[in-house]
Amino acid sequence: MIVWPTADGFLLVTQSTHALLAFQLAEHWGNRRTPRPAPRAEVLAAVLLHDAGWDHWDQHPGWHPGQGPLGFETWPLGQERERLWQETLAHAAQRGRYVEYLVGHHVLHLAETYSPQRHQAFSLQLREHLQRLREQLQKEPRFRQIFTTDQDQVNRHVLRVVDALAIFLLRPPAPWKIPEVPFKDGPGFLTLAPAGPNLWRLHPWPFVGSRLTVRVEARFLPTAHVPTEAWLQLPRVSLGFTLLKLGKAE
Repeated sequence: MIVWPTADGFLLVTQSTHALLAFQLAEHWGNRRTPRPAPRAEVLAAVLLHDAGWDHWDQHPGWHPGQGPLGFETWPLGQERERLWQETLAHAAQRGRYVEYLVGHHVLHLAETYSPQRHQAFSLQLREHLQRLREQLQKEPRFRQIFTTDQDQVNRHVLRVVDALAIFLLRPPAPWKIPEVPFKDGPGFLTLAPAGPNLWRLHPWPFVGSRLTVRVEARFLPTAHVPTEAWLQLPRVSLGFTLLKLGKAE
């Protein structure tokens, strides 16, 4: 759950809704300067499914009496978090080995970034599993080329960048730089700066065209004093975000 405080309450965005936002960004990713994801179907599927394990958990989110829902940073923790990751990997595996491989690298990054000592055994087991998947995929003509070039690295970075960008849009930060963005002349930073209400300028521009609008739905929570089981009945709110190429008129 992503919790977005507003002047009169909170906007609540499930992790799968966040993934839909990332999917829309990945769907338009690529231009003469920015390499496109390939194979496209598998990469887009991985972006859409990279938080799929949350579907079950977001039905019954963590809730603090008097403070409301807990964000993904603080809940769940420990072995519960690992079970959530396992559910995510299981969803991805049903769509194909390269989808599982990409989502697995996303999960591995999370495990090694947040409380790495706590998830050390999990990370080691997952890393070995991903190596076996890679060895299998390298034997198949359809996937062999992405490993002999830098395409696999591009795909993994695209997933990570659109994930980060989707979070930034849903929890507006100060001007931010996203690292490890794949450009054709090498990795660089993507600068994200506010230009108005739900309006952002990006540089360098990584998408098709010079303007992109993406939309998702959130739930509006007017007060923290709502029973956990009632949150699914909260009213829905449509959110739209417009991204502009630097120098493009609003």
